[in-house]
Amino acid sequence: MGLDIVELFLAVEGKFQIHITDEEASDAFTVGALHQLVVGKLQLTDVQRCLTSVAFYRLRRAFVDVLSVQRRQIRPETPLEPLLPIQRRRALWTAIEHRMALKMPNLHYPRRIDWGLTALCVPAALTPVPFLQTGGYTVPLLLVLPMLGYALAHGLLRLVSQLAVEFPSGIVTVGDLARDVLARNYAVLVESTGGWTSQAVYDVLVDVIVRQTGVDRAQITPEARLLDDLGID
Repeated sequence: MGLDIVELFLAVEGKFQIHITDEEASDAFTVGALHQLVVGKLQLTDVQRCLTSVAFYRLRRAFVDVLSVQRRQIRPETPLEPLLPIQRRRALWTAIEHRMALKMPNLHYPRRIDWGLTALCVPAALTPVPFLQTGGYTVPLLLVLPMLGYALAHGLLRLVSQLAVEFPSGIVTVGDLARDVLARNYAVLVESTGGWTSQAVYDVLVDVIVRQTGVDRAQITPEARLLDDLGID
């Protein structure tokens, strides 16, 4: 087996906490065969639960504990903005993540900061400056200095983590956040419901293949061959 396919099987073993022998790996030609191999090594359950609801309930419990609010105040359509005031947002965000014991998306830097940095570069670009002689080429410093300044400013900005206080794009309500939490913690939430279902195994397996190999998710079907169709060598 090639290095890529070996790394894929190692990733599958790590994700599902199972062991796959060389003989078993050699027989898993397709995505469906690999799925059945993993299913055979896991304790499955017929209990079907809405994982989005599971993620929401865990998030709601964390909100109630951290913010000292009533459960009825936390609904899927509840806006995040009034619950997490910007002055305390980072601290509350971290506390909620810790209380849930699940991964949360990172808060983002406000766009106005990026715009401000760009605006600072414009005057520098319009200021006449001498030329820089380097390696036999003449390079105008007006092209170099703004880029260096912009890169430096962004580097410093990343060090000042307290400025990252905006919600990620598309996350406006508690329900939006619950869906993101589910996507980041799918395997953990599946296990918390009492075991794996065959469909849950397949969904997580597809996610592992995409993340590990970069294969387009649309190409992954049960019949797809790992080597010939997906090009995993």
